[in-house]
Amino acid sequence: MKTYKEFNEGWFSKRDPKKDKLDDMRDDLSRLAQKSAGKGGWSKGEQEKYNKLWIEYRKLNDGTPPKGPKPSVYYDQFKMSVRGHHDLVQALHKKLGIKD
Repeated sequence: MKTYKEFNEGWFSKRDPKKDKLDDMRDDLSRLAQKSAGKGGWSKGEQEKYNKLWIEYRKLNDGTPPKGPKPSVYYDQFKMSVRGHHDLVQALHKKLGIKD
């Protein structure tokens, strides 16, 4: 059975839509960050989605970045070297104004 506070919560509480959006974005970022840490199933499209969400979250949260990995460039081991990937990631971070 619900308590009085739980039953009437929707009527009296005014949640900020910005905060709701930030919570949803944080959940999506967390889910994608956990998937990126796994061994398989990480695609170029998911990397782009993660980067886009990370940038939007940072803009909405007054420049404070979310917890988790920073945006990166999708690493395809058959098409690029480790050094080339590192240079691309550093260029992306410089473009976004992220300090390492």
